Amino acid sequence: MSQEPLGIEANGVRTTVELLQRSHEILVVDGGLDQLGEWMAGSQTCPLALGQRVLLVSNPVVFQHYGRRAIASLEKAGFQVAHCILPDGEHHKTLASVQ
Repeated sequence: MSQEPLGIEANGVRTTVELLQRSHEILVVDGGLDQLGEWMAGSQTCPLALGQRVLLVSNPVVFQHYGRRAIASLEKAGFQVAHCILPDGEHHKTLASVQ
């Protein structure tokens, strides 16, 4: 893991998780969950700028702890949010699982 500024009003840790078929970039930022919507909407310091519809995909345990906060942050930033709860395991993370 490397420590570098992320442009989200705080420093955090950025790393890549390598899996067999794909990799995921992971950002860990203190207080980042409550800033998720602002970050995804884009700003001068965080120019991600996505569309206005979001599908939040989670497993039951993670959603129970963090799902409502993530949705609230996204909605506050103007996103239309739907969510999909999938069982644990990479084999469930497919387009067919969320359609």
